[in-house]
Amino acid sequence: MRLCKCGCGKEVDNRRNLYYSGHQYMLGKTHSIETRNKISRALTGIKFSDERKLKIKLTHKGMLGKHHSEESKKKMSISQTGKSLGRKHTEEAKNKIKEFYRLHPERHANHIMAQKGFISKPQKYLYNNVAKKFTDAIMEYPIITKKCTRYIDVAVPSKKLAFEFDGKQFHEGKEERDNIRQKEIENEGWKVYRFNENNLDNAESIISVI
Repeated sequence: MRLCKCGCGKEVDNRRNLYYSGHQYMLGKTHSIETRNKISRALTGIKFSDERKLKIKLTHKGMLGKHHSEESKKKMSISQTGKSLGRKHTEEAKNKIKEFYRLHPERHANHIMAQKGFISKPQKYLYNNVAKKFTDAIMEYPIITKKCTRYIDVAVPSKKLAFEFDGKQFHEGKEERDNIRQKEIENEGWKVYRFNENNLDNAESIISVI
């Protein structure tokens, strides 16, 4: 006798199967927390074959290319009631987050994504031009200011040079915020150079005379 691998205690009725066939009747239902934990532990370390992955992909098409009905949206909204979705962090939570990234700047999403190559084309173009002259150029470099940790698009730590690209999508109409950010960085002894769509093409000549 073989028992279902999820740990539910049911007997498997087919030698080729790992799980009890009655699980197919869970459609529209949900497992208890205890059962979910058992399933999670049972699946730990298991690797599916390419054939199995394809079968799962074809069977579970999910919501790809579809839209939730108004009824489904309402149900999801009700299920999220009382949770943090759409809410703002408290001041205490904000301070804890700032302190965490102050101590561990390498854990910030900006720094991680940059190391993996997920950056905008203008930022990469700017980096390539800076790196031609400064070999220690680095993207999304963390600078700890008195207020928080600021991440520089492209930095040259040895010279304390900061190069920023101000794209319209994130910077247009936010000049005051950017000026405050720049002042914080300058107060830490850094020189800031700003680029945008108007002067990015001249980045190489501008950087060459720094």
